[in-house]
Amino acid sequence: MAEMKRQGIPVMLDVSGWRVLIVGGGAVAARRARALVDAGTVVTVIAPDMDDRLDAMDIQRVVARFDPSAHALDTYRLVIIATDDAAANASVSAAVAGLPHPPLCNRADDGDAGDLSFMAGHRDGPLTLAVHTGGASASAAAAIRDELAERVDPAWPDVLTVARETRQAIQQQVTDPAKRSAMLRRLTDSDALARFRAGGTDALRSHYRDIMRGSA
Repeated sequence: MAEMKRQGIPVMLDVSGWRVLIVGGGAVAARRARALVDAGTVVTVIAPDMDDRLDAMDIQRVVARFDPSAHALDTYRLVIIATDDAAANASVSAAVAGLPHPPLCNRADDGDAGDLSFMAGHRDGPLTLAVHTGGASASAAAAIRDELAERVDPAWPDVLTVARETRQAIQQQVTDPAKRSAMLRRLTDSDALARFRAGGTDALRSHYRDIMRGSA
């Protein structure tokens, strides 16, 4: 019987303030670094050669080959292994796994060898679309992501931005669980989308005020 492939769960992880180490300085490392800097992490990249895109990022660059004895891996919360040398990747992965309290680890060349893998993502305001293919094909994940992004109603990011404001007010002010759930559902139903399309954010905010007053 074929070995069952590990299955993960999709999550949104708040990594703001995390110290992150990226071993490798190529195109994959640059993409990971960009995403992590944008997410508010403190990134260190170690590699003998660096992609030019890394020069413009607010990161610590260490131009050297990675030596686990010279770098305290346990001071990081996430380690990303992204060199183009499978043996070197395996060595770093083993060094991480051998720690008493290892950080989370992502290995770009072998998703099953780490704790987490990166999904092909598209972000528009509060809306995030993410696609994972179980390690079958990164290019397919990107293609499917782009296809989904093209099909999403362009009203959604604006509607969700306004809805998020009212959601907080409802959660704070409405104590009855059933009434609260019903009101929250109305924030993004077909009527709310129609109000936005007809009159923009002002019309949507007016609709939400009516919901809060119980008159809509």
